[in-house]
Amino acid sequence: MNAKDLLKNKSICTLPWTGFELEPSGTVKNCIISKTELGNINKTNIKDIMHGKENIDLKQAMLKDEMPFNCLVVTCKRNTQQT
Repeated sequence: MNAKDLLKNKSICTLPWTGFELEPSGTVKNCIISKTELGNINKTNIKDIMHGKENIDLKQAMLKDEMPFNCLVVTCKRNTQQT
């Protein structure tokens, strides 16, 4: 994907590439508003969670400008802003 297409992409979010949400129970999600648990650090290595199928699928959907399956669009300002 070139930079011009990336700037037009309404589904892209940096969080799956730069971080994650870790809850006190050990649950790992892409962000605080995500609906999907990617795994639990008490059961699975964080590296394996972040390189897991669900996280990879989410990133691929974003790159195709497809709204990710685990985003709560109505609560994410990034995805509800008009351009």
